[in-house]
Amino acid sequence: MHTPTDKTELDLVAAVLLVVPEATTITLELADFTETPTWDTMVVLTMGKYAALDALELDADVIAAFSAAHPPTVRYVIDVDAALTAPLTPPIPLPLLTPTSEPIRIPRAAS
Repeated sequence: MHTPTDKTELDLVAAVLLVVPEATTITLELADFTETPTWDTMVVLTMGKYAALDALELDADVIAAFSAAHPPTVRYVIDVDAALTAPLTPPIPLPLLTPTSEPIRIPRAAS
């Protein structure tokens, strides 16, 4: 499992959620038959509370950026939770309208 979330994880999660918005976990594994360890571009997804499995092939650019921050190991699992899908900055609060008991005066044209 991972600890702190960085930009490369957020980018990878965003790339997956664009295609499979119901993904709940993303699992990266080592690519087979490579001389140097690399992440496979095919990721395994679980979805929903019944853990249906699916696979998704990501762009090599997304995997390369992720590999730069997270050197390939045996397996890397990202839990997609509210913390990962929440905006990075809090929304700007809008001022609430206060109810008024005064009548609104509408100017009338002189006749």
